[in-house]
Parts: sequence; C-alpha cells; structure tokens
Amino acid sequence: MARLLPTITRAEAEAYSGALADVLCWFQGFVAADRDAPVPRSLDTLRELNITMKAVVRESDERATRHLDRMVSEACRENPDHERIQAAADCAKAELFPDESRAPRAVPF
Repeated sequence: MARLLPTITRAEAEAYSGALADVLCWFQGFVAADRDAPVPRSLDTLRELNITMKAVVRESDERATRHLDRMVSEACRENPDHERIQAAADCAKAELFPDESRAPRAVPF
C-alpha cells in the first residue's frame, strides 16, 4: 500500500497531537462515568494517529539534531576556534528545544 506523506509544520503536528489527546481524554471521562456505554472503534484509530503525530515530531527533531551535529563537527574540524562553534551550536539547540526534557540527544554519526 502506498504511504502518504503530508507536508505539515512541526507546530501543526504538535497542535494536531494535542487536539487528539484532548478528545481522547475527554472521551475517557465518558467511559469512566458509564462503563456500559458503547466505545466507538474509531477511538483506537485516533489513538494510533496521535502516536504517529508524536513520532513525526520526534523523528523531525532527531533529524534536525543530527544535521546540526554534523555541521558543527565539520566546522570544528576545519576551525581551530571550535569551542566557540560548539557553544553556538549548543545555543541553537537550546532555542530549537527550549524544553530540555523533549530535546533529542545527540546521535553519533
């Protein structure tokens, strides 16, 4: 089966994921209140879509980090003042990923 790759921004992916999480949480409240209520099978699909959106954001962050790390590594090899380059890269990562708990770790290449 052919895979579709929609073009969305990171902010859109996060917004969609947040909206899906809200709907799923909201519905879980109804299920908790009435355990005999029928549960639509589409909830599993929404859950999977939310997991996919989170994975898209994570993979995008990891690709961006690998690219930045590669660029810094090359610049450091060519420049004796590599500590300043590394510091600038660390600042760039902090700006890209202000919440350090979500920042992907550097991946060796």
